[in-house]
Amino acid sequence: MKKIKKSVMIPVVAALAAGVFAGARYLPEITTAYFTDNDQAENEFTVGENEIEIVETFTPPEQPVVGDNTFTKSVEIKNTGDVPCYIRAFIEFSDNDVRGESKVSPDGTNYYTMAEFNNHLPSGWVYVDSGAMAPYYYYTGVVEVNASTPKLLQSVKTTFAKESDIEPYEIYVYAESVQTLDKDGKEFTGTDPWRKAWTEYLGS
Repeated sequence: MKKIKKSVMIPVVAALAAGVFAGARYLPEITTAYFTDNDQAENEFTVGENEIEIVETFTPPEQPVVGDNTFTKSVEIKNTGDVPCYIRAFIEFSDNDVRGESKVSPDGTNYYTMAEFNNHLPSGWVYVDSGAMAPYYYYTGVVEVNASTPKLLQSVKTTFAKESDIEPYEIYVYAESVQTLDKDGKEFTGTDPWRKAWTEYLGS
């Protein structure tokens, strides 16, 4: 009987929106499966779950004040499935004015505007700002089963110049993953296999 080898690349998605000064937290999770057939019989396949979870520590101030409002927002993404994967993330503020008055920190010490942050990412993370892969933060290493990415973000500082500027807002974190095998069931190789994995998926 003819051997058939198939793989279907499907990302798994997790999303989180943290309400700052409003107390709202939201963590929907959408999970999908990764299928591959390595058996001799036709139409039989094994299933490996490609599943991720956004792991966050979020401690906003109880009451915002004029001046600096600094709080912990630690973000990493965990592989909770049973196959290795590559992970990317998206971060955005719900309000553009607040975004302009806010800085984020990759280490809890140094703070940068969102534009500056893209050039001061933790080790292993890169930002892609053009093409089909934009605008996402990509972790370039393989995330093994039950492992997590290094923290992408650790804290946020929002500065309100006057009382009338104070308003609640949200910071959205969205993450996706794809498995480390290509459409033929082989490992992506080369100097940037993570990029090849995402390019293949986005081009499919």
